[in-house]
Amino acid sequence: MPRKNEKIKYEIDPFNRLIYSKTGKESRVPRFREILDGTFSIDKNSTLIYHVKSPKNSSIPQQLKFSGNWSLDDKNNNQWQGDKLALKGEIIDSKSDNLEFSLSTKDKDAKTHFYMLELSGRWQADKYNRLSFLVRKEKGPPDALTLSGAWEVNKQNMVIYTYAKEILKTKKRLSAP
Repeated sequence: MPRKNEKIKYEIDPFNRLIYSKTGKESRVPRFREILDGTFSIDKNSTLIYHVKSPKNSSIPQQLKFSGNWSLDDKNNNQWQGDKLALKGEIIDSKSDNLEFSLSTKDKDAKTHFYMLELSGRWQADKYNRLSFLVRKEKGPPDALTLSGAWEVNKQNMVIYTYAKEILKTKKRLSAP
């Protein structure tokens, strides 16, 4: 049971695993962090949910729901600043009312797992003619995920999006339609 001044902070490690730590002056074990083995999902209201497989600590629930705003390519990797969780994934598909991205994570045995998450919403061009996906949420205005590449409509009236991807180790840029 958390003490009066104790708070629980969450962050994502480089393997997309959820980590929690207890903070506060009265904490018995300072700087204690634990990896929670589980998987992410997104519900119909675009709420991020983490399903804990088997919590070691009985005070950890089997399902954690996170509320907030969605964004793409947040260059600020400091997850503690502004209470951010940064998942590393890749957009793999889109339809008229959803945006799907893949995510890989590792379990407690260091085995890699791949799965897909899907956000509901709608597509539009913003006032600067950039392609944006408006994430549907249960409460409040939608979150605008603005894509930074170029787009055009082909002869079959399909939107073609072109972007550049940078390989961090070699600083090489790749273009993809």
